[in-house]
Amino acid sequence: MTRSLMDKADIVRIFEEPAQWGLRGDPGLWQWLKATCEQNLQPCTAPAFMELIQGLLNEFGVSHDSDPAEMRYFEAFDKGGMSGGNISFRWWLEKGLPLLESRAVVVIAEKSI
Repeated sequence: MTRSLMDKADIVRIFEEPAQWGLRGDPGLWQWLKATCEQNLQPCTAPAFMELIQGLLNEFGVSHDSDPAEMRYFEAFDKGGMSGGNISFRWWLEKGLPLLESRAVVVIAEKSI
């Protein structure tokens, strides 16, 4: 049985923008993750994809050990507004990561059909 793998072509579907964000810096981090995956992703399973995403988020201080109430400012993601440049750890831990994981699982499942 051939194992289905996700690849760079799947990134567009996985990174379709969510309807709601935590703070104004979150879309910038989302786009950065998408661009990084588009440039560097090798064919992989959904769990391997999530390991990559979690490793990339760790660079910004977001991990499962993070305090969900924490937020951090990153100038690169500042497009203005009161929370401009701030990323919400709560949003990434409770919404962003689960959303990416569920989408990756769906992409792999559809390739297996």
